[in-house]
Amino acid sequence: MSNKLLVKNAKQVVLICNNGEKFLTKDGMQKLCVIENSSLVIGSDGLIKDIGPASTIDFQYAGVLFDKVIDATGMCVIPGLVDAHTHPVWAGDRVHEFAMKLAGATYMDVHHAGGGIHFTVEHTRAALPSTLLASLTGRLGRMQRAGTTLVECKSGYGLELQTELKMLEVIETARRTLPINISSTYCGAHAVPKRTGVMRKLGGKREGVGSSMIMEKKPVVMHLACVNMRMSMPEALAAATINAAYALGRSHTHGSLEVNKHGDLLVLNAPRWEHLIYQLGGHQELIRYVVIRGNVVYNNDKTMDF
Repeated sequence: MSNKLLVKNAKQVVLICNNGEKFLTKDGMQKLCVIENSSLVIGSDGLIKDIGPASTIDFQYAGVLFDKVIDATGMCVIPGLVDAHTHPVWAGDRVHEFAMKLAGATYMDVHHAGGGIHFTVEHTRAALPSTLLASLTGRLGRMQRAGTTLVECKSGYGLELQTELKMLEVIETARRTLPINISSTYCGAHAVPKRTGVMRKLGGKREGVGSSMIMEKKPVVMHLACVNMRMSMPEALAAATINAAYALGRSHTHGSLEVNKHGDLLVLNAPRWEHLIYQLGGHQELIRYVVIRGNVVYNNDKTMDF
């Protein structure tokens, strides 16, 4: 039986951790596990089978068949990014509110003018499931191309049972049909409904942690975390991988490159992994491949030579 994928000769492979840690804190976030001149094997089941020095992998897998081989010479490999808090199912364009806020309007000014979350709620209630699914698919596609391979998707723009269930069904359809990994969360108390009280709790779904707004480009978020929140680059990457996976209860399968974890990774066209954070907005030209369960889901042939 052939293996799915061999990523060979990477200049750096950022494992994040290599002792089965569920999450990292303090010193652990500052000292990520990085190995040089290494290769990685993903088996037919989509799980990481082996990681080690390129010469060792070459010897051990001589003559072994692979569905695909990526020559990562001069490039870096990092785990797929994890977004532990998004609200990606909604309808209604609120770009006009951004203009109002830039002109000095407060949130309550926007609210009294008919904007704010209730504007989105009304449009989401009126939208067909097919419309919501189409927009969700586009948003998740953009996130995937920016390196996110596991995303938590909340409901929350229904504020009543029928629409919340409609949103959850749309998320479930996306989970079943798209390559990106999805963790679904019910978030019925996103705001107080205009004409009703607080809804009953629908079930035991977990609440995620993080920003309350959708950020489709996770590398930009990491850059802003370093510049505005004074996080180091290793801290930002740990927060966007193993720790975000832990927030979703998935750090045993996602968030680091370790044997028997899911083969979700990014191949970066850069000599050091930090360039993904350092080059603000440059991820489109840095991310060469996005891989989920050993399958290449994004092959970016428009990356530029470093």
